[in-house]
Amino acid sequence: MLIEDDYDMTIKDSSSVVKSVVKACSVLEGESHVERKILDVCYAAVSVPGGYYGSVCKLLCVDTERQTVNGQTKRRAEKYLVKQLPPTKMARRVFKHPMTFCKELYFYETLAPLYHQLAKIDFAPRYVWSRLSLRNGDAVAPYNDALLVTRYLEDFKTVDRYKGASFEEAKMVVYAMAFFHATGIAIRHKRPDVYQQIQKRFGFPIHLDDSHEARRENIESMIDDAYRNQAETMSRIELDPRTAEWLKETQRDSPRLECCYPRAQRMDEQEDELSCLCHNDLWANNIMIRQSEVDDDHFGWFESLEISAKPRYDNVRFVDWQTYYISSPLTELVFFVFVTLELPLDAEKIDELLAIYRETLLCAALDHYRIDLSPHLEDAPFFERLRRDARDELYHIVKFVKISSLVENEDPFDRIMDRETLERLRSIFKVYKEKKWLRE
Repeated sequence: MLIEDDYDMTIKDSSSVVKSVVKACSVLEGESHVERKILDVCYAAVSVPGGYYGSVCKLLCVDTERQTVNGQTKRRAEKYLVKQLPPTKMARRVFKHPMTFCKELYFYETLAPLYHQLAKIDFAPRYVWSRLSLRNGDAVAPYNDALLVTRYLEDFKTVDRYKGASFEEAKMVVYAMAFFHATGIAIRHKRPDVYQQIQKRFGFPIHLDDSHEARRENIESMIDDAYRNQAETMSRIELDPRTAEWLKETQRDSPRLECCYPRAQRMDEQEDELSCLCHNDLWANNIMIRQSEVDDDHFGWFESLEISAKPRYDNVRFVDWQTYYISSPLTELVFFVFVTLELPLDAEKIDELLAIYRETLLCAALDHYRIDLSPHLEDAPFFERLRRDARDELYHIVKFVKISSLVENEDPFDRIMDRETLERLRSIFKVYKEKKWLRE
């Protein structure tokens, strides 16, 4: 079972957490000298066991009051999102909690302010406060007292993980993704010290130590036998025999596995002009869209060369920053499209999303940061890079489709293929075949 008997959503020392959050919020708003009286507190679950397999999320609602300078009483209601590490077998098997949670804190405390300073918008919820648990030496002990608190995005919604992102929603995400990547590329030029620090500390996903053993362990922990040497699975996906053999050979090649999962990380691309910090996990659970903007009337700004003239960057937020690292941004684009876009996947719609991304990346880099990426985004270099990155990203996509369709209490390491998983896999391979992305 994915969920253990000791699973709970309790937060230790709840009163001290609330006081710390309220105090931190006052400091962020320039009211560190003001003492707020806490009137009422309530928690509400916003995720179910298995819904967010790497974390548990709760909505914290706090009513406070304070005295103004003229003696009046001012009340305020605040909402926060509290992220807590769950004591589940999968979370302990897949994630190195101290590493991934510290990695997320580094993003919120160091990188998010820098991105905001450059882009003048937020790519993630506003960070409020955090608390880290200490490693106690027990390999199976839960780290469920580690907390991350951010502002609750009340006017945003998550993408339906089972239905997938509509084409209109996907346009918004791809647009924001391109601007996020353009800002990451700008950091290479404007803050090389920060870029080098990211590269040194988080050059490979999840965890890396000097021996590389931790990296290998995390990769292997996600490679179950669902697709390896399973002729039945291959036939149910209706793969071309040559494609099935290619995928099988890819899985047998350990060096290639490190390249293909979770993303293409090539050592010869350290100075590549398009490489930047990638979220590395942009799928339905980790994308939030402003609800009022999901409307056909708002998409006139995707017309050719109109993108930079009508910027609408602020309608998407990315959450769950535990597995980001520096890589080719096209792998991130391909992963989102094939894992999250609603079925059936249509090659023409995918081509339109690719065009939106390319134009937005070019315009955002040039207009906002005075960086000319046109030599890298012309037809020949762009589509060659896309073919290579899409091919190398396929293994990650195939493995993740199972996880993206999990229902409550389903074990992601179970070999059983549900109907939704098989349907998406068939659709993915159909588009890959049409675009000739499968061969070297």
